[in-house]
Amino acid sequence: SAETPADLVAALDRAAPASRDDVRRSQIAVPAAATPAPVDARTLLEAVQWHVRATPDRVHIVLHDEASGGLPITYRSLWDGALDVAAALAERGVAPGDTVALMLRTEEGFFRTFLGVLAAGAVPVPMYPPLRADRIAEYAHRQAGILRNAGSRVLVTFADADRVGSILRGVVETLREVIDVNRLAPATV
Repeated sequence: SAETPADLVAALDRAAPASRDDVRRSQIAVPAAATPAPVDARTLLEAVQWHVRATPDRVHIVLHDEASGGLPITYRSLWDGALDVAAALAERGVAPGDTVALMLRTEEGFFRTFLGVLAAGAVPVPMYPPLRADRIAEYAHRQAGILRNAGSRVLVTFADADRVGSILRGVVETLREVIDVNRLAPATV
């Protein structure tokens, strides 16, 4: 229900701090024999590929949610999902150097799609998703400017944001396709 950044800050100030047990549960155990860092990696893709070869089953990301307590994503599952996304984008005509906008929540799909766009040789353009249904027109106007500036040809989003995607496709000349993240490539975890 926050209407301004100040409202959001006030709500966060009122929120209860995490307990020590919550903090301990959220920490990822480091393996006894730590794996050295990929010192020769020059890009994010090279670093992830190195980890896929060296420690494919090591957890790279844990996404926390109240329902499950946490979703671990290994290097292997992240990479496999990214390759699926890269292939799906290539099938849709996305070429190296194209920009692909990502209007996604902080979920597994965001991470595999971001990496998949990079694997396709394209440029990811992350955009925050709409927060309030009553301000869709205002949101779409701001995001249209980002999409125009980036020259995005594709927008990857989620089912609940279909309405915004349709609005954006109608007002951004370069945007030729709006794709639901789950139809682009299914979750791998």
